[in-house]
Amino acid sequence: MAQHVQYRDPSDTGAAPSPAIWAEFDEAPVGAWAHYFQDYLGPLDPTTALGYVITQEASGIIETADPTSTITGHGMLNVSSDGHNGAHDGINVQMGGAAVQEIWCPAANKPLLFEARILLNDESDEFFIGLCDSETDIIEQTTGMLDTAARNLIGFYTDAGTTASYIEFAAAKAGSAEQQTDCTGIAADATETAFEDNTWVKVGFMAYTKNNALRVKPFVNGKAYTEITDTDDIPITIGTGDMALSYVAQVAATGANAELYVDWVRVAQLR
Repeated sequence: MAQHVQYRDPSDTGAAPSPAIWAEFDEAPVGAWAHYFQDYLGPLDPTTALGYVITQEASGIIETADPTSTITGHGMLNVSSDGHNGAHDGINVQMGGAAVQEIWCPAANKPLLFEARILLNDESDEFFIGLCDSETDIIEQTTGMLDTAARNLIGFYTDAGTTASYIEFAAAKAGSAEQQTDCTGIAADATETAFEDNTWVKVGFMAYTKNNALRVKPFVNGKAYTEITDTDDIPITIGTGDMALSYVAQVAATGANAELYVDWVRVAQLR
């Protein structure tokens, strides 16, 4: 029988999910993993907030978006502050209907994978993309800072404390948090990936067990960065540490809307 060798680029800027994150999932039997993939091709029902629970601070909308001359994508979700009258105006969005759908939680020997392809119109505004427990104020709408107090979350963000263009990553368990203020290390290496205005980037993570210990490894454009190993900062208690797909788009100051575009998002966990 012929044998085929598949070569995978560990760092890629292509539009597809990153092989470095998804190889184990892609090679598993159908049904071995719980799997959510949304390409935002529609239709999504705006009368139910597109299937999300939203909290507005002064303003904010979510809507499916068509391609434009500057933002291309076959289907996109636009998470928008839809206003900029005051600092931190915007919207907090979590997957759910009548209630937030908290279904994802890292667990021993059950890898949890996450990745999304996103675009920020202004990286100096306040954004979050990842998993978080039920919370109406993931980025505080009074200070503009990521709220890790009592939170269970894993995700990427920019907030009022972010250095320009830096990608921040955090994991928190019941308020004990580890925050990487320069996830890709661009301060030491200017060739590393940064958040850039109107530029697509893939952000993802893998929560997995290694040497009998849980850890969380962030990825940007398919490239792995420094993992979080302190289990005090990783939500692992099923029933109390469960999280939902979450987005935030808030303005840092008056001037223009904060716009987060999501081309696709993918979450999976071994059953």
